[in-house]
This record gives sequence, C-alpha cells and structure tokens, in this order.
Amino acid sequence: MLRNPTLGKRNTHLESLEIWTGQKKVVKYINEILKPKVRQSIFQKDPQHPIFDGLDRIRFRALFALALGCDASPGGIDGFGAKKASIIRSKIDFSADPAVAKGELLKHLVDASLKSKPKIYRHVPEDFICLSDSLIYKPTHCGYLTGHKPAALEKYKIDFAEEGAGVAYRSNGTRSETCKGCLSSGHLV
Repeated sequence: MLRNPTLGKRNTHLESLEIWTGQKKVVKYINEILKPKVRQSIFQKDPQHPIFDGLDRIRFRALFALALGCDASPGGIDGFGAKKASIIRSKIDFSADPAVAKGELLKHLVDASLKSKPKIYRHVPEDFICLSDSLIYKPTHCGYLTGHKPAALEKYKIDFAEEGAGVAYRSNGTRSETCKGCLSSGHLV
C-alpha cells in the first residue's frame, strides 16, 4: 500500500511516499528493484505478521483480504488486523484438506464479524464466499487476481444472473441486492 505521497514543485515528480506491506516477499522484491538507486533498505523492519506469505490458494487470500479490508470490503471487519489474522492463520493447517481449511477460516471470520462493533450487519459464511467470488472473478485494472481468467467464471456469471438475483426495494424504501451466489442459496447483500 502506498501512503502519504508528496509531490515535488509543480507536481512534476514524486518527492517521497511510504510503502506499507505485510509480505516479506514484497519487501524483498521492492528492495531488489530499488537497490541500484537506494543503498539501504527502504523498510525500517520486516513485517511482523506476514499473513499472505506462503498462502498460495487464491480463496484463502481473498477471504483474509475481506477481513482486513479491500475494495470489496472497505475497512474490513472492525477490530480485525494483521495480528488477529496471523493468530487465526497459525491455528489452521492450510496445507491439508482445502475444504476443511476453508470451513475453519470461515468460522473464524464469521465469529470475528459477529463480535465487531458497530454491528452494521452480521456475516454468514455465504456472504464471505460471495464477496470473495467478487474478488476472484472480477477483473481489476491489471487483469484477474489469479493472473488468468478463472475456469469457474462462466458458471459464476450464469448463477448470478438466475431469476431472483438483482435489486429489490424494501417497504421502507431502502435498497437491497440479492446475490444468488455460486454454490449457495441467495442472500441479501
């Protein structure tokens, strides 16, 4: 994440900025790029909680991103930070059965969301799956999160477009959207 950029006079160049990351791999990569121009590491210390290092499955990365905060979940779960994510990560064997690991991670995320303040809405596992699908299946300005078009994308598009998905208005005038989900029954978002 880039923070506090300072532009030079006449806004023609970047004077300074802060680079924040929780991945040791990113620290090493940036240091290698900048080594010819900067004689020392630009990072004061290594990340304390490298949550994403070695976490290869895109679903797990997307679920942690939702909890920590990302485009699909601005601000993330209140009170959920890198330390809590690191503790949860240490409790789950992500190298074993992916379905079991996903279930355990979803349980932790739902528990954290139910304890968060303010309680604007309560998450259920299907909410997290739906939001993580939106991260995985929607291209960004750089392409897909996976680097290529996901194989399940067409199924996701068909399921989301089924009858019953779309915008609905409640009697009090508030707008809600119904998501059919990819593998679950519909729910309000």
